[in-house]
Amino acid sequence: MTIRPAFITPDWKHLNPGARIASLFMILFIGLVAAFWGVWTNSLAPVSTKDQGVTIITISPGSSLKTIADLLEQRGIIKSSWAFQLLGRVNGWGSKLQAGTYALSPSEDTTSILGKLAQGKVAQRSFTIPEGLTVVQIADRLSQQGLINRDRFLAEAANGKFDFPYINNAISGPERLEGYLFPDTYTIPFNANEHDIIQIMLEEFKAVYGPKEQKRTRELGLTPNQVVTIASLVEKEAKNDAERSLIASVFYNRMARHMPLQSCATIQYILGHPKEVLTYKDLAIPSPYNTYLHNGLPPGPIACPGKKSLLAALYPDNSPYLYFVARGDGTHHFSTTLKEHLQAKAAIEGKQD
Repeated sequence: MTIRPAFITPDWKHLNPGARIASLFMILFIGLVAAFWGVWTNSLAPVSTKDQGVTIITISPGSSLKTIADLLEQRGIIKSSWAFQLLGRVNGWGSKLQAGTYALSPSEDTTSILGKLAQGKVAQRSFTIPEGLTVVQIADRLSQQGLINRDRFLAEAANGKFDFPYINNAISGPERLEGYLFPDTYTIPFNANEHDIIQIMLEEFKAVYGPKEQKRTRELGLTPNQVVTIASLVEKEAKNDAERSLIASVFYNRMARHMPLQSCATIQYILGHPKEVLTYKDLAIPSPYNTYLHNGLPPGPIACPGKKSLLAALYPDNSPYLYFVARGDGTHHFSTTLKEHLQAKAAIEGKQD
């Protein structure tokens, strides 16, 4: 007995001419759809799944869908410009592509790349600024990382126009933004320029030095510039977080008694480079920043302080101390009298010898 399959190919001999033509067209249509679908899916596939490299592509403002698609195809990021355009029109993303600088890889498929551009997921870079750096040191650091042009950065810091409420309170000249470029880790657009980076750092300072801190500044009878200046002294002198408010109290106590602050950190700032042992000649350098020659605070901050030092400047300890000397282990000995201070200094130097 012969078993027939449930489905067999139609017997063309028994079909009328109209049915034959319809069947041929159906087969042809299915074939064309299958062929198109193969070409389409291949066109949307990654150029190379093995190539994990990233290419930086900049999309200019006002670029058309076709211009963008052609650029991506020319740079080897996508396989097909027409497929990119068609997909963009079909899913509605074609009119939403955003200008900017993107990090794109030939290992990504077209749908993923189109989505990145439509959502504006521009390329980004990160950098970290530690507490206690000067504006010049920040410029050096960012320049070494290839993020900025050092000279342009310093020129912007000195003369650029920024949306920053404390800029009129700051001193003028190259040191204008000293203390206000907030130390932190930042993620910035790939094409951010010197002005953009400074503005981003100033925005972070505003976020940290908010209404509560501004109110406390007024309660102390100080200006923001004076608070940031005290914080910068604390930042450069303190190594131990537990001592920051105590060190701040020493500066406040000396100012209340019209005593010179005598902060070695201000001499280091004048010199412009670290010096392990300061000489009497160094202490006599004629500069308004020399707190051995002049009473009160220097004209402005000597570094960019972090949040802990800002809080120490705003909320100093209530202490009787007028002196401190470094022990060499990150902590300090605090004294109320000059005699006690000299004894502590001699004892520490004797141990170090």
